[in-house]
Amino acid sequence: MIAAVIAFALALSGAYAQEGPSSSAPQWQQTVSESGGFSFFMPGRPKFETKQLRGRTGRLFPYSAYMLDVTSRAFMVSYSDYDADTTISLDDAAAGIIGSWENSTVTDRRRRSFYGYTGLALELETPKYHVRFRLFAVGRRLYQIGLVATRDEFSPAEADRFMDSFHWR
Repeated sequence: MIAAVIAFALALSGAYAQEGPSSSAPQWQQTVSESGGFSFFMPGRPKFETKQLRGRTGRLFPYSAYMLDVTSRAFMVSYSDYDADTTISLDDAAAGIIGSWENSTVTDRRRRSFYGYTGLALELETPKYHVRFRLFAVGRRLYQIGLVATRDEFSPAEADRFMDSFHWR
């Protein structure tokens, strides 16, 4: 939702910078989230942050994110836990992502299954960036896996490698 958009905006601004420009290729590293029950690979070591956010309903919910900014690309794996009175909407989460990017054009949006759960694959472009997200919910938890890159640095193969590396533990 908006939390992911805020986190990505911070990542793109350098607030989460972990790796600077380098002439050598970054090393892909596995991160294991014990509390999230999953693992994934990123081209560097991500920063982890947990905070309380206020949803559209006015209720607080915990938001946890792994973020990595590598020069012209930002990677994110996040999850949010909602109470029983909140309905998780993948469409609302996608609308929050889309609405946060000025002059964006959705290039792909489709329902698909991730790990046996209904999800949403989303891609959009702005004049400067290419954005790819996977969204899916498991019970009361919303997962978001995202990559933002400058349009000239976006690699579909790298995006697939990153997103396909997500595995349940």
